[in-house]
Amino acid sequence: MKVTVTEFLKACSSDMKLRILVNFWDCKCNDTCVNEIVNKFKTSQANISQHLSGLKDMNIIVSKKDSRRRIYSINKDVRKTFDSLFKEIILHDDLNKWLCKCQNPEVS
Repeated sequence: MKVTVTEFLKACSSDMKLRILVNFWDCKCNDTCVNEIVNKFKTSQANISQHLSGLKDMNIIVSKKDSRRRIYSINKDVRKTFDSLFKEIILHDDLNKWLCKCQNPEVS
């Protein structure tokens, strides 16, 4: 299912979804679990899970099951389609504090 511009911008209109997207977009690890996001944003797991579920329902993020947890990442087609637009959004808003700070040595 292809994500439309309207759907993508609707996701960006939610403050928490926008923060999550900023974090994912910049992440060098390319994926993360709910607990890592909870720790970063200092909110409840239920809150983060609700927003991740909404983003997944919109096909903006994807998930895969690890042995004990669910791992989330940006849908590759969404990243490709909206990369320029989203980078402009990040530049023109006070979103730098939500950028991922991971330093995965396996990713160059």
